[in-house]
Amino acid sequence: MKLSKVWLNRIEGIGLVLILFSFFAQSFQNDSENSFRESQNYHLNKKLDHIWIWIGKQYSERGSEEPFSLKSAHKDWEFYSRQSKELESWENKIELFEQFGTWIFVLGTVLVIAPKFLNEE
Repeated sequence: MKLSKVWLNRIEGIGLVLILFSFFAQSFQNDSENSFRESQNYHLNKKLDHIWIWIGKQYSERGSEEPFSLKSAHKDWEFYSRQSKELESWENKIELFEQFGTWIFVLGTVLVIAPKFLNEE
């Protein structure tokens, strides 16, 4: 296949743009993963805070006959299966951007390399 120098340069330019775009997709994926982990840590720490408060009240009211109510902690305390379903959409989006970035990088690299092997008219 013979192409002009102009077309070979355009193909190479498109490849370079796609490689650059894959970098931004990777950057967005990393930011999403960090937000996802921060969200998980926030929920975990909030649960631990409720446990700590409950333990503190138990020790301070040791002689009291009145049982401690977990109603305030219950709304933040989720079973792992429920929480993982809630966060599953985040994981799916992160995985989608990972695959998207990988394919764009591969395509961009092929377009940069291809003009080196194509004949010029």
